Amino acid sequence: MCKPLLRRFDDVSEKCRDLAASCVLKLLRSCPDEALGLLPYVVPVLEERLRRKPAVVGGGAAGPAEPSEEVRLTLAQLFGFLVSQVGQAVCAYAGEVLAVLEAALGDAYHEVNLEACSCVHALVASLGMRLQPVSKQLVAGLLPLTTHKRYRVRVAALRALGPLMHQGAHEMILEMVGHRDPNMVPVAAFYGDPDLRVNFCGKLAADANAQVRLEFLRVVGDWMLRLPERVDHEGRLLPFLLAGMVDEGPQVSCEAARLLDQLGEQYEQEHEAEVKELLRYCPAEAAATEAAADGGITAVNSCTGLGALASAGGPGAAQQEWLPTALAAAPPRLGARLLVQGNAGRLLAPMCAELSSWQAGPRTRCVALLEAVLLLLGRKAEGHLQLLVPALTKAIRESTTRQQVESCCALLGRACSVPELLALLLPRVRDAGADACARADALLALAHVLRGSGAGDGGSAAEAAPIVLELLLDPEVGESDDKHLRASCLEAARQLIAACPPAVLAEHAPQLLVVALLSLASDRAGLVRQDATAAAAAEAEVAAMQAEEAEQLLRMLAGAVGATREGGGGGSGDGSVDRLLAQHREMVLRLVIS
Repeated sequence: MCKPLLRRFDDVSEKCRDLAASCVLKLLRSCPDEALGLLPYVVPVLEERLRRKPAVVGGGAAGPAEPSEEVRLTLAQLFGFLVSQVGQAVCAYAGEVLAVLEAALGDAYHEVNLEACSCVHALVASLGMRLQPVSKQLVAGLLPLTTHKRYRVRVAALRALGPLMHQGAHEMILEMVGHRDPNMVPVAAFYGDPDLRVNFCGKLAADANAQVRLEFLRVVGDWMLRLPERVDHEGRLLPFLLAGMVDEGPQVSCEAARLLDQLGEQYEQEHEAEVKELLRYCPAEAAATEAAADGGITAVNSCTGLGALASAGGPGAAQQEWLPTALAAAPPRLGARLLVQGNAGRLLAPMCAELSSWQAGPRTRCVALLEAVLLLLGRKAEGHLQLLVPALTKAIRESTTRQQVESCCALLGRACSVPELLALLLPRVRDAGADACARADALLALAHVLRGSGAGDGGSAAEAAPIVLELLLDPEVGESDDKHLRASCLEAARQLIAACPPAVLAEHAPQLLVVALLSLASDRAGLVRQDATAAAAAEAEVAAMQAEEAEQLLRMLAGAVGATREGGGGGSGDGSVDRLLAQHREMVLRLVIS
């Protein structure tokens, strides 16, 4: 019965072709044991009807021999059913099968694309590594579907790509991330043949649909955990996994945290000697627990940094908002941190370059990712300060990402050596030949470094206090005519007061008083000089706000110093400010005159 029906597959009537294909499909479903015997007859016919015809000069355009979308869908379903039933016998028709799949994957009808993706998944399950000779061709056919306008097609393409990459197609990961070998020059591009690369992984990680992002994350996690060549592609895939940690979808971020924990556990098992040595000689840095039962490592959980301080209710509890949601819920284990630290160089360079992107969307995602990476790096970020500090000072003025960039600066201040950070930031603030806004940005970054340094016991901020106060008392900084620089100066003084212990504040109270008074005098002088223009009114409003901030700084300092001198009853009103000024009047006058 099937042979006469197969002859009707090229009938001139669309209805006849549709009925013939449907009848053959129903017959095979009712008698699946006969699929193997019909394979020599059905496969050539399907190849002829689904394979794309080349364009003819002066004739028709390129396209499949079957013009009807509904009939092509039925033919694709018939092909998929055959592949699922005959198993390894389909290898005898490898050329025809590959041609049909390439045509179906490139079909304009999305339902045909879905059937083709299901067929690829079935082929991988039945053939396994026998697909190695054609696996790269199949991946190349699936990649365009990851940018399809329908999310169901993108999800289906990812589900087919996941297991297919294990069949010898791992080199196609380079195509997925848009990799370009720096040692190879695309000579053909000089002669009009463009060498275009598409970062499919980047598009999938930023997909508008949460289901696509979740499926992509699972595929990346599967490759990083089970791909035999996973070490070769670890540095290329890790950024997309970390991007899931800061995803706006809670399901995606939780899945990313789970995968990162599995990667950390795998790292600890594969580098057991390294982890044991770290636990033995650097226990404080590792912050891990070692099982004594068998001498092995059963649970190595990282609770250092801001996560430990917040969970312990210590001074860092106020900084809990720095933590990305997934990291705050489950602090990363030691293996995960070591994995990120080992790939820090490859992670930070492109992120620092992306911070200056003109597009707000990529810039926002990049800052969120950088925040998570810095938290995982911890003290190891000191080796990359030459790269991080210029990028953060340049990006801190952007209104859309300012809060997160400030958090990144605070994380650096919490984890890294404050003297090293000051050595990089102070020359930028003192550079008289630089733009005033650039100097103000560097000073603002310094202020939030001080905020981070005070998350512990305040020792780092106390050591930096004399150097910072000397900077703020510099006439070119504290008495500058630029409103941005004066505002950054006030912010640095405020963060210094918040970070330092009361005893240190009492010691440096005269210098802090001078900083606040000079700013207050400059802002009030600006209020007096204003004329009646609209621009002058706006400047007067800014000057009034800065004057109010300077007065708040005085009250804040008086409250902190008064609390330590009077056992907590010093208050923070104008009376306490007057008492503090009276107490340090001589030193304040001497500093102002000098």
